[in-house]
Amino acid sequence: MLHKPLIILLLLITVFISSCNNNEPPNEAADIFIALPTPPVKVKNTSGTWLVYELHIKGPTVQKVEISNNNTLQLSYTDFLDRDDLHLASIWLPYPPQGWEKEDWFINFTIKMLMVMKNNTVSI
Repeated sequence: MLHKPLIILLLLITVFISSCNNNEPPNEAADIFIALPTPPVKVKNTSGTWLVYELHIKGPTVQKVEISNNNTLQLSYTDFLDRDDLHLASIWLPYPPQGWEKEDWFINFTIKMLMVMKNNTVSI
């Protein structure tokens, strides 16, 4: 009689342990939210002229953001202020005297889950 409850208990423990031990990566894509809380501004200081804006990213850990214009890399940013799943970046792009030929920007986000979002257009 003691064997039957012991066998049931062992089976339940085995099922519980095997269900908790899942080393497979998640199949679902993680949600990523990107915001510019304020419009970009042109700033002149003693160092030069800059296009400045704040970039807020909510999602998995961000490793790098690459900002390109007209197929030219303008900035590769890795110095995020992180708090839980919120990543803040203060972007300072050198502003050329004649401006940029194209106003469409391409931003590549590299996040920790090894997913890359490519060619996201941001018009400024």
